[in-house]
Amino acid sequence: MKKHLKKVGIGLTLAAAVFVAQAQYLVTPVSSWTEAASGTSTSNSTTVVIDCSAQRNVAVQWTFNLGGAGTSINGLRFVPSLDPSLPASTTVDLSQGYVMAQAANGATAITIKTNWDTLGYRYLILAFSTNGNAQISTNTLSYVVTKGASAK
Repeated sequence: MKKHLKKVGIGLTLAAAVFVAQAQYLVTPVSSWTEAASGTSTSNSTTVVIDCSAQRNVAVQWTFNLGGAGTSINGLRFVPSLDPSLPASTTVDLSQGYVMAQAANGATAITIKTNWDTLGYRYLILAFSTNGNAQISTNTLSYVVTKGASAK
């Protein structure tokens, strides 16, 4: 009986390994930028594009911190697009989009994680970022999509 259970256990372990191997996690290189210190800054000068063509759902992580004291809201707004080269000057419908917003905590890093259903759009483009503080904001963004995850 023990010998049979051992063989079944090995078979289940191999089956689990095959299932896990089918999922490919596509992690982007980290995008980083600095947002000006103006107290009411809104900018779209930074080109950040999330490629979600491989999967409808994308996990996003944004980390930011200020160069000094401040607790006003920082935010990002992404808009969906079929074209990754949408110029920053293009007028976009901001009612369609994805927002991340959080109060700053001075120079202490704040990390926000979320998952978005992109509804079949191929790209999410950073339409603008905001920094309501009188300190420079350093931002880092990364995202992950899962491609080909299926149980066969």
